[in-house]
Amino acid sequence: MTTYTFIDGEKTFVVQCKPKDGAQEARVTEIWDKNTPILQWSKTTDDEDEKPEIDIYAVWTPKSQHIVLEDVYFNTGKREGHCTKTTAYLIKSLLLQAKKADKDIKTAEVMLVSDDYCAASNCYIHAFMLNNFQVDQNDVVGFQTLVNQLEEENRSVLTQTFHFYNKNFTHEIKETKQQQITKKCKLNELKNYKITPLSDPVDNNGPKKKRKRNYFELKF
Repeated sequence: MTTYTFIDGEKTFVVQCKPKDGAQEARVTEIWDKNTPILQWSKTTDDEDEKPEIDIYAVWTPKSQHIVLEDVYFNTGKREGHCTKTTAYLIKSLLLQAKKADKDIKTAEVMLVSDDYCAASNCYIHAFMLNNFQVDQNDVVGFQTLVNQLEEENRSVLTQTFHFYNKNFTHEIKETKQQQITKKCKLNELKNYKITPLSDPVDNNGPKKKRKRNYFELKF
């Protein structure tokens, strides 16, 4: 198992990677704010289901050179600005694992199933953009169409698969459908999204917990 610790401003993201059935699984285990853990995979909530506070993981299959973002679940901490960077560092961890193994990751995908589809789509797309992936514009157009249908039919949950392509490699991508990208879910702003470099991992030991000072140990 490999643990990556990323410090980004006042936030720290801890990701664990481990082999699984010929693939590599990465999971965000902790999110820290300054020196305090605020969200943890190992910590369950107080509700009846006792679900983990977060469950954010992805799988990379070396044979297919492909990442599947399996789940981005915040049982707590929703709409607190954690999603994009958390997902981005999850993806970066798998890219680092591939680099160590002298392998490539060329494509990726995520199936969005959410009633908060605007926030989810922006989180996923931005996270991959921060790792130098581009989203298939055909999927963006299809998503836009589904949003319109959803609103017309007064439904709440939307399902859409997004495909991504690593810009470091050449891909044969089908020509984008000729349809204007509208302001729905701010899709028209994707091309202007500011790409800021992600941090490199600092070590493999995770954030340091503050040690309580034992005054009986002090010597005068």
